[in-house]
Amino acid sequence: MLKKSNDKNNLEKVLLAKQKNSKNIILKIKVKTNSSKNKIQSILDDNTIKINIKAHPENNKANQELIKFLAKVLDIFEEDIKIIHGKTNPNKTIKILNLNRKD
Repeated sequence: MLKKSNDKNNLEKVLLAKQKNSKNIILKIKVKTNSSKNKIQSILDDNTIKINIKAHPENNKANQELIKFLAKVLDIFEEDIKIIHGKTNPNKTIKILNLNRKD
C-alpha cells in the first residue's frame, strides 16, 4: 500500500515512464468502489494502478469520482481525462489527453 504523501509521486513516476514524447497517456486502472476514502491503493508490476473510490458504481457516479480524483492528484483538468474502455467494469483504460498542469 502506498502512503498518502507518496500517491502523487508514485503515480507521476508511472505517467512519466509512459509519456515518452507524447502528451497523451494510456493508463490501466482497477477501481474498488464503496471504499472509505478515495486513494491510490497500489501500483502493480504491470503498472496497473489500483484506486479506491468512495462512490457506488451506479449511474456513472464512481467513474465521475475517479476522474475528479485523478484530476486532483495530477493537478490537471477533468476534461483531459477520458475513460476509453471499461465504463461499466472495474478494470478501466484511461486516456490522459494533456499532462500539462493547470496554471
